[in-house]
Amino acid sequence: MDKLFLTVLNMSITGGFVILILCLARYLLKRAPKMISYGLWAIAGIRLLFPFSIESIFSLIPFHAQSIPLDIGSQEIPRFDSGFVFVNHVVSDMLPVATQNRVNPLERWILTGAVVWLLGALGMLVYGVLSYVSLKRKMKECVETEPGIFETELLTTPFVLGFWNPKVYLPQGLTGEERNYILLHEQTHIRRRDPLIKLAAYFILSFHWFNPLVHLGFFLMELDMEESCDEQVLKGMNAETKRAYSRSLLAFATPYRFQNSPLAFGEGGIKERIRRVLHFKKPTRIALILAVVLALLLSAGLVLNRHQPMKPSPLPSDFSGIFLLESMTDKEKLERLSSLSLDPDGTARLAQPLISSYYPPPCRYELSDDALLILAVIPSPEQEAIFGIKDVNEIARFEIIDRDTIIFRSASVPLYADEGARYTRVDELPPLYPEFEPRMWFDQNADPEGLWEQDHSLALEAFPDIAFHCDAAILSSTRAGVETELLYGMPIWSVYLVDLNGDKKPELCVQASWGSGIVDTFVSIFDVQNETSYDLRDRFSHDYFLSLVNGQLIVSETNYRDQFILRSGPLSIVDNQLQVAWSPAP
Repeated sequence: MDKLFLTVLNMSITGGFVILILCLARYLLKRAPKMISYGLWAIAGIRLLFPFSIESIFSLIPFHAQSIPLDIGSQEIPRFDSGFVFVNHVVSDMLPVATQNRVNPLERWILTGAVVWLLGALGMLVYGVLSYVSLKRKMKECVETEPGIFETELLTTPFVLGFWNPKVYLPQGLTGEERNYILLHEQTHIRRRDPLIKLAAYFILSFHWFNPLVHLGFFLMELDMEESCDEQVLKGMNAETKRAYSRSLLAFATPYRFQNSPLAFGEGGIKERIRRVLHFKKPTRIALILAVVLALLLSAGLVLNRHQPMKPSPLPSDFSGIFLLESMTDKEKLERLSSLSLDPDGTARLAQPLISSYYPPPCRYELSDDALLILAVIPSPEQEAIFGIKDVNEIARFEIIDRDTIIFRSASVPLYADEGARYTRVDELPPLYPEFEPRMWFDQNADPEGLWEQDHSLALEAFPDIAFHCDAAILSSTRAGVETELLYGMPIWSVYLVDLNGDKKPELCVQASWGSGIVDTFVSIFDVQNETSYDLRDRFSHDYFLSLVNGQLIVSETNYRDQFILRSGPLSIVDNQLQVAWSPAP
């Protein structure tokens, strides 16, 4: 039953849009024969009754006819699919996701909605049947004056009752031309099979009782039905006859739709009908042709579904692998999301640019039709507060072109990726700067006992005319026999060789301490190529420590003389500025 309810809901969304378009068309066609407006309501009926149609690029429906997937209740992460990315994100983010036991509250909501919808639909149908049967019983006392025509003193207005063999019921005492005009109007309804059309319309309304646009469409369809019937009766009448016909309508009008049964025809909407009767003129041939062309275009455009591009062939269940930014420049290596790694266990790892000040939370990935979704993994309220997003929130979306190519489309966090950027599958991640692999020269943090006895020498191919030397206290370089002191520490704990600015030559990255009695730990970077140095220190407030993790130089910050890490992130040099992409410690 839930799938039936969702099917009706999808049809109601599409049908509601069609009704809005038809309301606009009614205004544009207000001087055209009402038969055209009346006929157009068949389009709304088709869209509200049939869940399928032909796809075409000529469709006027701007969204997917099945915006709500029929399995949305069982989806771990429900996805609205209107065809508009922004709308999909807004609506999808409002939907609840599955809990840890894989139960989605949306499934219960849909079931509750389906029950309410079914009860409402049954109520509408039962009301229609009971009111029709009740009215039929009341009319048993009527006297048949002519075949198919009944009269009774109980009535104040004429109406038609019945479907396959409808009857006309008139107030008693009608005579002359007044009776003839009323009979002509009601018999025109019968000849056009309007009772059956109204029965079908009420049946559709019963299934879409929750949609106010369908109620509006039902009301306007009835009005167009009556006015088109008036126009058919008026054909060939002169001005005096039209005035007499108007007086007949006015004499037996009700100020509201006939209320004994929604399936009977009463004389409602009289004010507008009389105005049209008195001002009725046959349209010119040009106006008629234009109205017919507009009606045909609307009919074709609104009956057809929006064309959807062919989906790529089904993807294998294992989409794991490494995707690298295509044709990446050295500048993009620093400034853009360089790669995306998808592990077989569902984990996703985003290679944030070195200059990024944002570090994403742990992520996993999910395939959805032709999209690759990167979702946050936030297991606790504490991490939710740290990262500012909730569990399974969408971090990024990529379009899947084929198994080996994805295209970045959108992100809800700063990923520094350009919309439309292509990422292609590679066997392994190349180093960001293959001319120089990041490496450690030495690190005495793991061996503090030998700290003061250390003595290290280094020669680098990048600087063939320079020799480097470091002991416990002094880091120096020697060129052409001239020694230059680079750093004095108490002591020097570690030195790493990492290209931080992308010039394909290593910087000397040093962790050292300074002070006597009050000792703090800091980081110094020496750009040998450009003869520039950078410091990261906050004396008496914070200490800083270096480590090499997965080819990236990571700096960690603690409170002064404390071991608890407050935040950490990769180092880089951009525009001659030392930058750290800080991320709070988990």
